[in-house]
Amino acid sequence: MPMPKLRLSAFLIVILSACTPVSPMPTSATQVLTATAALYPTATSTPGSETPIASPSQCELVVNSETTAYERPSLDAPVFATMSPGVRVIVEAITADGWIGFDPGMAQAGNVGVFRLRWVQESDAFSLEGTCAGLPVIEGPPAGVCFTMSMFDTPVFAEPDTSSAIIVTMHHGDYAKVLGITENWVRIDLSVGSLELGQSGWISSEMVNFNGPCEDLPAVTP
Repeated sequence: MPMPKLRLSAFLIVILSACTPVSPMPTSATQVLTATAALYPTATSTPGSETPIASPSQCELVVNSETTAYERPSLDAPVFATMSPGVRVIVEAITADGWIGFDPGMAQAGNVGVFRLRWVQESDAFSLEGTCAGLPVIEGPPAGVCFTMSMFDTPVFAEPDTSSAIIVTMHHGDYAKVLGITENWVRIDLSVGSLELGQSGWISSEMVNFNGPCEDLPAVTP
């Protein structure tokens, strides 16, 4: 007896489906989340925990009780961190008015020279160990001032024009106060900073490396 056409068609569909390879279902791509370590700790972090013990030729600051460290040697400067007892950091400089500058022992992006240091005010909250008598006495950058730090040799021009006279060349670690900006130039005060020259000058905006409150710099007229 012949099979009804409808049932035969259904039978063939089942057979063909069983023989047809099935493509795997596409899978969604796994999202990879990465965390970027902060270059600077928060006010509750503990800097220097991985700093090695000072060698006999170094001066080491050892925290005895909770101590506040600042970004510059001033109580008006932003707080860098709260240092817990037991933290040890390497001291690199002091100021004449009782501030101690130390290396926090971490990456600091574009900070160079004195701007790498963090500061604590002299107190009984810490002690100094090692060779500390010969520490350099420096004048740290004041709080509330925008500076440019030189990472490379940077010519300072008398006018915002490369054909004008070069007043001085800033070397790695030199810094000067920023007075204002134009589209392509930055005016700096050479009397405030490491150069201590009693005049102002201009550097190319391509060479500037800001540090401090530099968000609202005034526009200046050449």
